[in-house]
Amino acid sequence: MRLTTRAGAAPAAVAVALLATAGCGGGNDALTTPQGQVVITCEACPIKATDDPFQQFRKELTDAFNAKYKGRYRIKATPYTPANDADAAQHYARAAATGTLPDLFAEQATIVRDAARSGKLMDFAPALDKDRAWKSSFAGDAFLSLTDADGHVWGVPEGRDAIGIYYNKALFEKAGIAAFPATWDEMLQACAKLKAAGAIPFAMDGDWVTQLMWSNLIGTKPGGVAFLRSGISKGDFASNPSVVQATEFLKGMHTSGCVNKDAFSGDYEHAAAPFLDGQAAMIANGPWMVPDIKAAKRKLDVGYASSPGNGLLVIPGSEGWASGAKGDDKRAAVTAFMKFMTSDQEMFHKAEVTGSFWPTKLKPDAAQVKKLEPLAYDLLEKAGAVAYVYPHAKFATPEAFTRAWTNGWPAYVQGKMSTKDFLSSLSDAVQRR
Repeated sequence: MRLTTRAGAAPAAVAVALLATAGCGGGNDALTTPQGQVVITCEACPIKATDDPFQQFRKELTDAFNAKYKGRYRIKATPYTPANDADAAQHYARAAATGTLPDLFAEQATIVRDAARSGKLMDFAPALDKDRAWKSSFAGDAFLSLTDADGHVWGVPEGRDAIGIYYNKALFEKAGIAAFPATWDEMLQACAKLKAAGAIPFAMDGDWVTQLMWSNLIGTKPGGVAFLRSGISKGDFASNPSVVQATEFLKGMHTSGCVNKDAFSGDYEHAAAPFLDGQAAMIANGPWMVPDIKAAKRKLDVGYASSPGNGLLVIPGSEGWASGAKGDDKRAAVTAFMKFMTSDQEMFHKAEVTGSFWPTKLKPDAAQVKKLEPLAYDLLEKAGAVAYVYPHAKFATPEAFTRAWTNGWPAYVQGKMSTKDFLSSLSDAVQRR
């Protein structure tokens, strides 16, 4: 499931449909563009406001940039809305191969890195090195998912979020559970109590949420952080004891009835719906789910915790703004946009609108903190106190990894594949280019 969909105001949406491309941003540039103004195209910029909070922010961001740089730079919105991750990957692979990449687009880091192999993307490393203040304004791991082994920076991150586990306090109380599980053994004990009390212990979907928990299990084991940060790209999963143990534990959660029956669908809604309906006690997801929780038909008293094992998923640069701009003038305009987008003012505004946080070292003042969602912000603040901080496996791997996971996970859990065979299929996927 795509990030903007996970963040959307309507949890049932699969993709945010933008309105027709006529209107602002269109027209004859030869007639409407002042002499000397540099126009850059943007496929992540909507032409009109939508109900999706990320699109709302991007529309306001585009308008603010155009107003500030009026007469010098202008973004021309040419929105592209992929149906899914695979569609986006194919679109940008074709655009890179044909030299038709837009001047600006925003996509998952895996798609950006795949497009970068064409040699047609702008490398932001020189601009960051030139402006040391801009570079130092980012969190230390902000570019982790957008940087290659040679130090090229293929995109500028829009966010950096702590992803925890939401839990229904009423269902916990009904099952006699006093606090969120601190260890994985306690998680299994909690699952048994919740199941006995008539609740679905943990809502999963076979893709996004399930892989979040796989990452939590790996990240809280010896060597897990290093694996998720870099080792995962090298494959050979089946020979890593921590990965094997994590995979088998997660399988056990399924075979013991700890998850919903339709947890293999690959459809995020099959995880979100039972939690939002008050049937499931837990779900792993990011801060963008808070609006859905508040809008749920049944009033939910929800807590938000780090993973058992004292670990926390922090996704740096999961989605990056990238550029296929050609020529110094357009690349200067793109750099100006990136600096504008990551300014304290715009990053805080993004958090207000979307509930998703910043990749920079922004420190909101007391008045600003009151405007932020406390559940999500409190978890972000606690990120420095946990023992293990790690990224999500999904954003350190190519699209082929997710295809291998969704194809193989049901067969593995149902006993039709061995642990070795399942992990070998994932290893093959991350090494396939």
